[in-house]
Amino acid sequence: MQNSKLSDLSKFFVIGINYKKTDASVRGLFAVSAEQYMQILEMAESLGVQELFILSTCNRTEIYGFAEEASQLARLLCRKNTGLAEKFMALSYTKNGLQAIKHLFHVGAGLDSQILGIMRLSDSLSRL
Repeated sequence: MQNSKLSDLSKFFVIGINYKKTDASVRGLFAVSAEQYMQILEMAESLGVQELFILSTCNRTEIYGFAEEASQLARLLCRKNTGLAEKFMALSYTKNGLQAIKHLFHVGAGLDSQILGIMRLSDSLSRL
């Protein structure tokens, strides 16, 4: 990588809330709209957050990025939604480095989903 800051995995964090710890009304406070995504991305550098992305669905809101500490990500996220950063920090899970990467792959593969949407090919073919 060109930027040495980005290659330091100890500065890679995920902080988020999901269906396991919070109900839908709480998750709704921290939901991020398409417009808010752009606003958050535009503010990120000024708050010391590098290379980030946000995942916001009905079952989770997570922010991933390179920062000095996870609370930077929470403050950034909460600047553009109706939730308070302190509440998000109190309710959230935080993962760092390799644990954050492992979490990313679990979420991306659907292993951390509330409802697994796996259907066997034979089940699909039998319905045809």
